[in-house]
Amino acid sequence: KFLSCSLTASEYEDLDLFINIKFFSEK
Repeated sequence: KFLSCSLTASEYEDLDLFINIKFFSEK
C-alpha cells in the first residue's frame, strides 16, 4: 500500500508528513 504508484501528490505529501510526525514522536 505504501509503495503504490497511484498516489497523488497530495496523498504523497500527507504520507510524508505522517512519517515525519511518527518518526519524531518515537524519538
